[in-house]
Amino acid sequence: MTSNQVASNSQEIHYLSLEPRYIFVDLPEALREDPFTIGIIRKLLDFLTVYKDYRIVYDEEYVPNAANVITFNPIINGDRKSLEVAYFNRTSDFKHLDRSYLIEPTTALHSTMAVMLDDLLDAFKIDIAKPVIAKQVSELPDNQAALHHIMESLGHGLLAEYAESIKSVRKAYEIEPDNHLIASDRYIFELSSIFVTQASASKAKVEKLNQEMKSQLMSMEAAPDSYRVYDALAAYYLTLDEPLKARGYLDKIPNHHYSMFSTVIYAKIEESLGNPASAEEYYYETIRESGSPAVLDLARKLFFHSNLKDIEAKIQSN
Repeated sequence: MTSNQVASNSQEIHYLSLEPRYIFVDLPEALREDPFTIGIIRKLLDFLTVYKDYRIVYDEEYVPNAANVITFNPIINGDRKSLEVAYFNRTSDFKHLDRSYLIEPTTALHSTMAVMLDDLLDAFKIDIAKPVIAKQVSELPDNQAALHHIMESLGHGLLAEYAESIKSVRKAYEIEPDNHLIASDRYIFELSSIFVTQASASKAKVEKLNQEMKSQLMSMEAAPDSYRVYDALAAYYLTLDEPLKARGYLDKIPNHHYSMFSTVIYAKIEESLGNPASAEEYYYETIRESGSPAVLDLARKLFFHSNLKDIEAKIQSN
C-alpha cells in the first residue's frame, strides 16, 4: 500500500473519527509464505505496545478508523532479504518513517530489532532511553540461529501452522535451551498444539509435557528473564485445575506486557470460576491483543471447550 493509497483510505473516514490509539498493520499477502518475517513483525509490535496502549489492527473490515498505518514490505535481492518499514499518520497525511533493515543473512538480528524498535518509537514520538530498549530486547536469544527459529515459530503460530511452529521452537530449544523466552514459548506452543490438534488424547499428552518441562518451568520462576515465563507457569497450573494459582502468576505481569496467551488464560480462569461476564471481557482483550477475531478459534479449544458463539455473533452483527 502506497502513501497515496493510505491517504485515500483515510479520506473515506471523517477526520474526527480517526482513532489515534489504533494502528493498522498493512501486510502483503506474500508474507503468508514467510513466517520468519511475520514473527519479527509481531515481536516488534509486541515491544512497541509496551510503551503506549495502542491497538493493533490487521483487518480494517472490523476497525476501519485507525489513525496510524504501519506497512511492512520484505525485499529480496539475491541472497539478501531486507524489511522495509513505513509509518504513515492519517491525521496529518505525513509519513514519519520509511527505512529498510537487513534481516537475512545477518549476524546482528538481535541489534537490528533493537534499532527497528527505536526508530518506530521515535516515529511515534515516544521517548524511551536506549538502555531500556536494550533490556527489553534482551529476552531474545543471543544465538542467531536460535533467534531465527523462535521468530519463525512465532510466525507459524500466528498463521495457525501448529506443526511447523512446534518444529521451529524445538530447533531453537535445542540450540539455546536455557533461554527463558524459548523455554516458555516451547511449553506454550506445544500445549496449544495438543489442545487444538490432539484433543482426544489431550489428557495423556499434557501430562507427558508437564512431566518433561515441570523442573525447568519451576527453576525459571525465581528470576524470569521474560514475562512469558509467567504465562507458561499460569498455563501449567491451569492444566492442573488450579485456577487461583494460575491467576497469581498472571497478576505478576505488568499490564502492557500481557501477551495474547495471557488474556486467554485469564478468560479461561474466569470461566472455570463461574464468571462468564469477566471471561467475555478477557476474550475481547484477546481479540485486541491478536488484532483479529480469528484468535477465538484457538481460544475456544485451549484447556477446555468454551462456547464463544455469543461473542462471535456480536462481532458479525456489527
